[in-house]
Order: sequence, then structure tokens, then C-alpha cells
Amino acid sequence: MITLFFDTSAVVKRYHSEIGSEVIDEIFDRRGQNLAISYWTVLEFTVAMSARTRRKQLSRNALNEVVSRFLKDVLDNFVIISVNDELIATASPLAVEYALPSADCLQLACGKS
Repeated sequence: MITLFFDTSAVVKRYHSEIGSEVIDEIFDRRGQNLAISYWTVLEFTVAMSARTRRKQLSRNALNEVVSRFLKDVLDNFVIISVNDELIATASPLAVEYALPSADCLQLACGKS
């Protein structure tokens, strides 16, 4: 069975309509695959949705609903990749190789694991 890894920007598209949401929805709705995220994604998702609330793009009630729905989906539908010292060590050379921000290096290392 294939496992598809999603970083936070992809996951956000599932819960907040924006460019690319339809594609992500189609991928999520397919059968016969595992969906994977890192634990880091849980934090980043919450931060991203909270930022939308601060910018008045999402009401406080909608924020609570979307975060609750996401957390339920995390438990029910995702393989969760733990962030640990070994993974951070794997992410560090990616920063040098690709000149990415630290969070992106961590997500890439999770996807490679």
C-alpha cells in the first residue's frame, strides 16, 4: 500500500478552501492509500488556522470547529511520524543542501522517513 506524506500547506487546503483544495480533496478521498503527516503538522496547522482568525478570515467558532475536525481526522485517518532527535539530525543536512527554512527541512525529513 502506498503512503502519501502531506506537509502542513497541503493539509490546510483540506480544511480551508483555497487554490489547490480540490486536488487535495481528490487525493484524500481515494481509497487504498495511507495518509501521513508529522506531529509538527499538528502544531503548524493550528498556528495557520489561528492566523486566519487573527486576520478575520475565519471566525473563532469556525476555528474551533476546523481544529476539532482536523484533530479527529489525525486520530482516525493519518499515520503520524514522530519528530525526534534522529529526524532533526536528518533534517539538518537538508538545510545546507536546499537552503530551506527549518520547518520545511523537518517536513521533508519526515516525508523521507
